[in-house]
This record gives sequence, C-alpha cells and structure tokens, in this order.
Amino acid sequence: MIKLKQILTENKNITKLIVDINPDDIVLGGKFKNKPYTVASFSKDENNQPIIITNTGKELKFLSIRIKKLLPKKDR
Repeated sequence: MIKLKQILTENKNITKLIVDINPDDIVLGGKFKNKPYTVASFSKDENNQPIIITNTGKELKFLSIRIKKLLPKKDR
C-alpha cells in the first residue's frame, strides 16, 4: 500500500492529488480508523480544509480517514 508520505517525499513537485471517493463509498474513521461510515457529501471547514459529511451527519477530516476500497484485500 502506497502511503501519502511516501508520495510526497519522492515527488516534491506535486501540486494536485486526485483521490477517487464518491458518495455512497465506505470510509473508515474514528480513533482507531476502524468504524465504517458511508459518504453522503463533501464540504469545507472554517479553514477551507476538505471534510467528508457522512450519512449520519458526522464531519470527518479528509486526511484522517481510511478509504475502504483502496485498502489491500486482507484488511477489508
């Protein structure tokens, strides 16, 4: 699994990072990043940082989640 830190250290000229997340995808959040949430929509917080709004109304910071469909098969 390629980690974001590896990508940023190998390619210092990255200006855009595209991640394929759509509504109804499952992301893992919470303290240990193991609680599944369904993505309802996307927004920005007061600092213009991207956040994910779940179907329960919970707001998750975009870079503090795991994307279930991008995990290796043994970790799904």
